[in-house]
Amino acid sequence: MNIDLDTASLKVRLLGRAHAILPDGEIIQFRADTSLLLMTLMALQPEKTFRRADLALMLYPDHNDQRASQNVRQVIHRLRKLLKDDVRVTPVLLIDSATIRVNPEAGLVSDVAQFSENLKLTRQFIRHHSHRRLEVCRTCNEKIESLLPMYGGSLLDGYLPNTGGALDERVPAMRQELQSDLLWSQRAVAAYYFARGRLDQCIALLAQILRYEPLDEEALRMQMRALQLQGKRNQALRCYHDFQAELHLALDIEPEEETILLAQEIRTANWMGMQNTDWRVQPATVDHGTELFPDITLPFFNRAHEIGQILDLLESAEHRVIVIKGVIGAGKTRLALHAADLDCSAWRDGVYLALLNRNMPQPMNLTLEIMQALGISSSNSSENRTNLLNALRDKECLIILDNLDELPTQTDLVRVLVNHCPRIKFIITTRKHLGIKGEKVVHINGLEYPSLPEEGSDWKFNGDINAIINRYPALQLFQEIARRAKSDFVISPADLPLVIQICSLLIGLPLGIELAASYTRLFTCEEIRDGVYGCLNGVAGVSDFIADRHGVFRKRFENIWESLEPVERDLVRLVYPHPDGVVTDDLLAANLATIETLVTLQDKSTFIRMPGSRVKLHPLVRFFCKL
Repeated sequence: MNIDLDTASLKVRLLGRAHAILPDGEIIQFRADTSLLLMTLMALQPEKTFRRADLALMLYPDHNDQRASQNVRQVIHRLRKLLKDDVRVTPVLLIDSATIRVNPEAGLVSDVAQFSENLKLTRQFIRHHSHRRLEVCRTCNEKIESLLPMYGGSLLDGYLPNTGGALDERVPAMRQELQSDLLWSQRAVAAYYFARGRLDQCIALLAQILRYEPLDEEALRMQMRALQLQGKRNQALRCYHDFQAELHLALDIEPEEETILLAQEIRTANWMGMQNTDWRVQPATVDHGTELFPDITLPFFNRAHEIGQILDLLESAEHRVIVIKGVIGAGKTRLALHAADLDCSAWRDGVYLALLNRNMPQPMNLTLEIMQALGISSSNSSENRTNLLNALRDKECLIILDNLDELPTQTDLVRVLVNHCPRIKFIITTRKHLGIKGEKVVHINGLEYPSLPEEGSDWKFNGDINAIINRYPALQLFQEIARRAKSDFVISPADLPLVIQICSLLIGLPLGIELAASYTRLFTCEEIRDGVYGCLNGVAGVSDFIADRHGVFRKRFENIWESLEPVERDLVRLVYPHPDGVVTDDLLAANLATIETLVTLQDKSTFIRMPGSRVKLHPLVRFFCKL
C-alpha cells in the first residue's frame, strides 16, 4: 500500500530543510544539531526500539559512558520539547530508563519513508506489468511521475554536526542512495516525455538531471535530440560543447562516439524540417474513401471508459488485435481514430489507417489496402503478401482497419501479420465478430442521454440546463451539430424534452443524432422529433426528410439490406411495422428456423438486443430502408 504523507498525523520532512508538521498544523523547525540526527534515526526506522546505550555510542563515540549518557538524556529532552510531547495527549516518543522509540499511535510518517516505499512498490508494479516498452507505458510512467513531487531536496540538506562515528558516513551514503533513486525516476519519466512528444517537459526534466549529474552522457544525448526535434539546432550544439568542456576539465577525455556522431548529424542535417514533427494518425487511403471519413473537426464527446480500455490494450504486450465492435452509426471509426491519435507518438514507425469501403468499383484486397496505407509499392501482385510481411517484420507500428467486416474472407491476413510481425498491432472496427484468434473486443453503444417520465406524465425542467447538457454526451453532440447549422441555437428548457426524445428514438447513435440535429436551420425541435418518429414508423417518406447530402449514409444502410439472406429479410419485414420496431423474443421464436439467424442479424447490426427479452430493429435501418 502506498504511503501518503498528506494523511499522516505527524509529518517529518527530511528531504530538504528538515522540519516537522504537528497534527494541529504547527511547523516545527529543527536546528542542525544532534537532536535532528536523533529525529532522523527514529523517523527512518519508526518501528525500531533504540537503547540509550547504543545511542550514546553512535552520537558521542569520543565521550566516556557517563558523559555520553548525560548528553543523550539532554538530546531526548530537547526533542521532546520541540515535538511538544510534554503537552500532547498522544506523545510521539515512548521513553523509559533504558530505551526510546516512536509511539505507533502517533501516526508519524517521514517523506523519506514515503518516497522509498512508494518507489519500491512502483518498481514491483513495473516488473509485473505487461507493457510493450516502459518508455511508452502510460500506466507505469504515471506512477513514476507521481514520485517526483515527493522529493523535496537532498536528505538533511544543510550543515550537520560531526559526531566522529559511523553516522558521519551513514547519512551521506543514505543521501547518495536517495539521489540515485530520484535520478532513476527522472530518467524514466524523461524518456516517457520524449517518446510521447512532450518535448518541453522532457527538456526541463533533463536539465534537472544534468544539474545533479553533469556528466550523464545518455541524458545529454536525449536533451540534444529533443532540442533537435524542436528545431533548436544551435542550442543543442551549445549543450554538446558545454558538456565536452566539462568532460575535458573533469576527466580529460572526449565524449562517447555516439554523442560525437549525434553532434555531427545535428550540425549537418536539414534541421528546418524537424520543426514540423507530426504525431498524428496518417490516413493514407482517404483518396478512395473521403466520403466515409469521419468529421475530425467535430469535438469528441465522452467515451472515456472505452478510450481508457483501448489505451490500456494498446500499451499491453499481450493484446495484438483490438476489435471495436458496435452497430452501424455508433461511432466506431471516430473512437478508433481518437484513441490512436492519443497514442500515436508511442509508435516508432507510425500509425496508419486503411479505410475499407464496400462501394469501391473494383473488388478490394486487404493486402493491397494495407500496402497502400503504409506507402508500400509492388510491381508484382503475386508477391504482395511477401512484400508486406518483409516490410512489417521489423516495424513497430499500429494499423487501423476500418470496416473489416466488408472483407470477411480476408481476415486470415491479420492472423498471419500478427504471427510474423511481433511489434505491430491492429485496431479493427466492425459490426460483427471476426473470429480472429486472440482478438480483444471493445463493445460500444449509443451515447448516453437522460430518460424522461412515462408518456402522459407531466415533465417540467427546473434545474441548470447547462449542467444537464454537459452531463450527457448525446445532448452535447446534438447542440454542437445544431450550432453548425444555426449559429445561435441553444437547447432551451422547452426544447430539452424534445431533444431527449430525439436521442431516445435514435438510441443515442451519433450518426442518427448528426442527421437529425443538422435540420435545426429549417425545422423546430418538435418538427424534427415528429419527422424522426415518422420516418422510423413509416408515416413519412424518407425522401421528405433526408437531403441529398446524406445519400452516402443512405447507401451505407442499403448495403446492410443487400447483405441479408432471404430468410433474414423476411424477419426484418415482420418486425418493421411494429411500433418503434420493437418485438418480443416469443414473436421471433415463432418465425425463426434457428437461433443462429437472430445472432447473425445482431452481428450485422440489423437488430439490437434490449432488456426484457426484446429486440429492436436498428432505428437507422428503419430510417433508411424502405420496405
